[in-house]
Formats: sequence, structure tokens, C-alpha cells
Amino acid sequence: MQNCYIPKSKEELIELIQEAVQESLVSVQKENTTNKYQDEIFSKKQAASYLKISLPTLSLRTNEGLIKASRIGSRVLYYKSDLDKALNNSKK
Repeated sequence: MQNCYIPKSKEELIELIQEAVQESLVSVQKENTTNKYQDEIFSKKQAASYLKISLPTLSLRTNEGLIKASRIGSRVLYYKSDLDKALNNSKK
């Protein structure tokens, strides 16, 4: 049987809850940051080559919303995970 800790005051309970929530948030933020930085980023030309389609087809599919693109300034970039999702959806 596990030991249970019962807070002695309302303030102590609030503090315990806040600590638990903070730890959970930090954990989720680390996971999201790690996944984002591990994801490869492609230019338009690289994305078209990866998908084995032409640049006009890539632009068309992006405008149709079938392939998700990200903008940084005037540059259009593609995350590899988004390209893989588009490939998986097209196979269905």
C-alpha cells in the first residue's frame, strides 16, 4: 500500500497542486520543443523533390490545403512531418 500525504491546510494543498501543474507544463513544453527541433525543414524545391512532384503541383496542393506550409518572412518552408502526413493521406 502506498503512503498518502494529506495537506494540513488549504494553502499547503494549493501549493502542492501548483507544483504538480508546473511540473506537468514543463514536461509538455520540453516534449514539444524537442519534437519541433528534431523535425527536418525543407525549402519548396526540397519538398517537391521529397514528394516526387513538380514545384507547380506542390504550390497547387499547398493552396488547396492538402500540404501544410509554414512561412518565415517571405520564405515558404515545409516540415518533414507535415509532408509525411500529406503522403499518408494521399495513400488512403
